[in-house]
Amino acid sequence: MRRGVGVAPAHRFQSAAPAVARLIAGAVMTVHGLDKLVGGPAGFGAFLSGTSVPAPTVTAWAVTLGRQPAGSSSSWGCCRG
Repeated sequence: MRRGVGVAPAHRFQSAAPAVARLIAGAVMTVHGLDKLVGGPAGFGAFLSGTSVPAPTVTAWAVTLGRQPAGSSSSWGCCRG
């Protein structure tokens, strides 16, 4: 039977999988939070008001400001021992 061409067995990377998943999730949340922060929560609030979200402006600010620490803490969690 022939072996794969230079591909390491997947079990070697099992311990790194949670860290990689946290880094990716944190990066996605941070980028989306920055997009709302740079674009301004007003545009996001206008979108939310069209979807019948109660208090769209307050919700837009809460989501915008909450995404930054959430993204950072998700990424930071992979670095703790």
